[in-house]
Amino acid sequence: MKKYLPPLILIAAVVLVYGNTLHGSFQFDDEAGFLRIPYVRSEDIWDVLKNKIPQYIFSWNQRPLVILSYNINYAISEMNTWSYQVFNILMHVLVVLAVYALAGLSVRLATERESSLAAGGSLTMACKRPIDRDSAPLPFLAALIFALHPLNTQTVAYIASRSAAMATLFYLWALFLLFKGLETKRPFWRFACPGFALVFLACGALSKETVITFPALAFLFHFYFVSSKSFPRWFKENLKWFGGIGGVLAAGILVKMSKGQLLQTSPTPYSAADYFLTQTFVVPFEYFWKMFFPINLGVDIPFPAIFNWGLPTNYLGILVLCGYTAVLALASRTRPWIGFGMAWALIAVLPESSFVPLLDLETEHRTYLPMAGFSVFFASLICLLARRLREKMPAVSARRFSLETMCWGTVVLIALLFAAGTARRNLVWKDEVSLWADAVKKAPRSIRPYNNLGEAYDRLGRYDEALAGFKAALEIKPDYFFALNNIGNIYGKLGEPLKAIEYLKKAVAVRPDYPIANYNLAMAYQIVGERGKALAYYRKAAYLDSYFDKAFFNLAQLALEINLLDESIKNFVRYIELRPGDKRAHFQLGNAYLRGKQYDLALEQYKKSLEMDPNYPFPYINMGAIYMEAGRFDEAMPTYEKILARFSIWAGAHKNLGMIYYKNKHDRPRALHHFAESLRLEPTQPEAALLQTIIAALRAELKTGAG
Repeated sequence: MKKYLPPLILIAAVVLVYGNTLHGSFQFDDEAGFLRIPYVRSEDIWDVLKNKIPQYIFSWNQRPLVILSYNINYAISEMNTWSYQVFNILMHVLVVLAVYALAGLSVRLATERESSLAAGGSLTMACKRPIDRDSAPLPFLAALIFALHPLNTQTVAYIASRSAAMATLFYLWALFLLFKGLETKRPFWRFACPGFALVFLACGALSKETVITFPALAFLFHFYFVSSKSFPRWFKENLKWFGGIGGVLAAGILVKMSKGQLLQTSPTPYSAADYFLTQTFVVPFEYFWKMFFPINLGVDIPFPAIFNWGLPTNYLGILVLCGYTAVLALASRTRPWIGFGMAWALIAVLPESSFVPLLDLETEHRTYLPMAGFSVFFASLICLLARRLREKMPAVSARRFSLETMCWGTVVLIALLFAAGTARRNLVWKDEVSLWADAVKKAPRSIRPYNNLGEAYDRLGRYDEALAGFKAALEIKPDYFFALNNIGNIYGKLGEPLKAIEYLKKAVAVRPDYPIANYNLAMAYQIVGERGKALAYYRKAAYLDSYFDKAFFNLAQLALEINLLDESIKNFVRYIELRPGDKRAHFQLGNAYLRGKQYDLALEQYKKSLEMDPNYPFPYINMGAIYMEAGRFDEAMPTYEKILARFSIWAGAHKNLGMIYYKNKHDRPRALHHFAESLRLEPTQPEAALLQTIIAALRAELKTGAG
């Protein structure tokens, strides 16, 4: 039981501090990242297993395992966030356990190496102390720091950041399995563990591209915890492996470049050189600083871009990183976790903080994998401090006992502070208003927080507060097209389309390729009756975003209204591809076919609409009309009877059914019943006089027949 106590404590710690995220909401990029993408929506788990996994597992360009995780969540809880949050917490638990397992393996391998060297008489006197005594608490401490550290909150609480957690999970377990084979004495596992490591590494590559640093970490793990040679000798002996793996990576990069997929990011205003210079400040003064002091955390940190290479002060970040590297290189081989943890933190941050420009200069979920290395480093410092206190003070001294006790008491205090900070930070992520209000407070001169806070108020229908947020963004940047679009959208909702058009035209002028602004402008023009302009902007919005389902639906509907039947049909078909469960779309597509006299195709769409909702009345009405026009009265009758079984007050169904009984079935009593019901339900209908005449004639006929 003692063996399982540390993992159980770690699991309980994660659940306690992150339990308050279960009532969180979708945030920020969640909608653009996966909610609007049709291949995320699965009807059930069986659909995921049968169709989604084969379809996306080898789609290397779109993080397929992350997409599959969204499919699973959607199949479980659709748009209810609880299952998404449970998944993120589970990922964090498994990563914490991976940190614990990997740190524990490093202690065992280092101990085994030192023991074998001591037995061979090749250790210096300085290295002959038992390394496991000092390092025994390290795995648990490292995992606990990682589990509770507030800097990890964004990765766990923010659903769209799960790619970082999933990649880290597979990354760490791959590293563990690769070297676990060296520890085990069983022949099968000595060969199987590296094979399983490759599988986990492939899963990491299918989750996020940051696993590219895996070979570097694997080599460093081998150097620090397996090899007993000096660095120059170790490097020379492994040079062939460096060359081979480097060649494989280079080949992969060339393949990606040939397909135009390398360095494919959102448009940014930064060159590779300027982004790199900025990151030399971001890494030490934001990421590493927050690892030690996790305060002033935020979703939108306005870190200034640094462009001037000619200014001497702009080399300060490079100097700090050089000093960091020097300390790393001087780390003692008898305390390898300091060197390894520092190297891990630096190497793991490079894929997103080097020369590949990304839209955000700094964001906290990029520190998730580096934080694991920092946790090992920090835990090693704590163990080193405890050892120094134990060695420097006399064994009989009460002061020595007091100082060492204070050391571990401080560790407990830090853990509690981390836990409290994480739990409090989670509350900021509970909804969009709390998240962006916090961002506005911490970055009052940043544009995006004001705009996103306005969007949050917009979704709640608090339009005055939304407008205040958008206009605050425009005060900072008058041509900020997101805010211009959002103000236009608000005025449209408030029934002021001319004001909406004024702002939306400005948004489109600033950013012509912004699909949402084009879509909103199209709606505003449609409201004021300018159908031609509306049609043009709907077309542009659909062209700019092939997943913009609303644009396709509105374009198809407007095309139907002005009798552009081919365009209407094409866009309804595209909308149904994106939203296959929408009964309205099938009904309207049926209407387009009906308008073009393609009756069989129209009937097919009406039937699909009814399969989704048997109580949807409009397809029955049009199906009955088609059957009546085609003279298919035997099919029209059950259609109208189904309508009346559900909607007995519909006068038109009674009238048409009465006509069938009167003219085709010659059933006078039933015809009379339905005509009378139709007239009773709608006495002012256009055919009221005709119906009264027919009813009078039928009553006379039936009375004569009865006499």
